[in-house]
Amino acid sequence: MITTYSLQQQLQKLSTKHVFFKTPTKTIVGTACTAVNIPACHSLASVNERMMKVLHAADDDQAVIVGAIPFDITKQPALQFASHPQIEANEAYEEERAAKAQFDATRVTSYPSRTKFEAMVDASVKQIKQGSMTKVVLARTLEIEAPSVPHRELLHYLATHNDKGYTYSIPLANNETLLGASPELLIKREGNRITANPIAGSRKRTYVEAVDAASAAELMQSAKDLHEHRIVVEMVKQALGPHVKNLHVPASPSILYTDSMIHLSTLVTAEVGEEALSSLELANLLHPTPAVCGQPREAAFSAIQKIEPFDRGYFAGIVGYMDAAGNGEWVVTIRCGKIHATGLTLYAGAGIVETSVPAEEACETGAKFQTMLNAMPEEVTTKGEF
Repeated sequence: MITTYSLQQQLQKLSTKHVFFKTPTKTIVGTACTAVNIPACHSLASVNERMMKVLHAADDDQAVIVGAIPFDITKQPALQFASHPQIEANEAYEEERAAKAQFDATRVTSYPSRTKFEAMVDASVKQIKQGSMTKVVLARTLEIEAPSVPHRELLHYLATHNDKGYTYSIPLANNETLLGASPELLIKREGNRITANPIAGSRKRTYVEAVDAASAAELMQSAKDLHEHRIVVEMVKQALGPHVKNLHVPASPSILYTDSMIHLSTLVTAEVGEEALSSLELANLLHPTPAVCGQPREAAFSAIQKIEPFDRGYFAGIVGYMDAAGNGEWVVTIRCGKIHATGLTLYAGAGIVETSVPAEEACETGAKFQTMLNAMPEEVTTKGEF
C-alpha cells in the first residue's frame, strides 16, 4: 500500500540549503547533504571520476550526488552528496496544483533589452551566412528585484504544474539557489537502458485548443524549425553512436507540450555499450548540445562568449543526480532562475539559424520566461517589457 501525502508537506522540510530533484516518475529530496568540493575541470569525465571516488568511499548503497554543472564546464560545479536521500515514487503524492507564489517585485528589467537582443540576433544571422557556424543559441535574462523571494512556494508551483518535466532546486555559493522546471532530458541511464530526449523548435502554448493544434501542425511543417531540430538530433546520434548499442533514433520528431511551450521532440534510446559509461560520462559526450550552444560547438561557444553581455553560470548547463553504479538522470538547465540577495534572475534562449527573424526570436525567449513567470504574481509581468 502506498502512503499518500502532499508535496507541500514534503517541501515544508526543505530549505534553500537542501537539494530537490523531481523527475516524471520519482522525487529525490536530500536534507542530510554535504557539499562536494570538486574544483573546476576541463571535462565532465574528470568531474565523473571525482564523483565516483566520493560515492564509492561512502559505502552507502542509497547515496547519490545531486547538483548542477555550469554551461562552461571549466567553471566549478555545485554538487551535493546526499546520504540516504528520501526517494519517493510520484504516486506517493496526492494530486494537487499549487497556487502562484506571492511576493512583491519592485522592478523587472530585461537584460539585454529586447532591442539589443534583436540586434544580437541580426548580427549572428549575418555571421551564420558567412559560413562560420550553422546555429548559435543566444540568451537574455529577466532581472526581478524583490526584497524576498518565496523559494518553497515557487518550487511547489513548478513541481505541480510541470509533472511531465524535471523540477529542481540546487543550493549554490553565496546563499544563492538555482531552481527551475526543465522539459529537456539530456541523458538518463538506468541499468543497461539509455534515454535522451533532445528538443528544439518551439511555439508559445496558448491553451486555446485550435490555436495550439495549428501551432503544432506548423512546427511539423516548418523548414526552419525542422532544420534547427535536426542539427541537435544528428549531434546526439553521432556523439552516442560509437559508445552504445542498439541506438534508435526516430526518423521524424514528435510534439511535446509543456506548461508554456510547444516543442519538436525526439526520444532517442540505446543500451549501455562495452565501455559501460556512467550517466555523467554519457552527458560528457553531449554537453553542451546544439539546443543550448550551437553547431559547430566550438565556434558557437566562442560566439556566445563574445556576444552575450552576461555570464550564463548554470543556465544551459546540466542538473541531475548519479549513484555509485553510474545510474542517473541529467537534464538541460533551462526554464530556470537564480534566487540571490536582491531578487531573482530568469534565463531564456533561442536557437538562431540562417533564416531566423530577430523579432520572432525575441518573442520566443519571452515565451520561455513564462514557465517561471507563471509561478509568480500577475503583477510581475506588468512591471517590465520582455
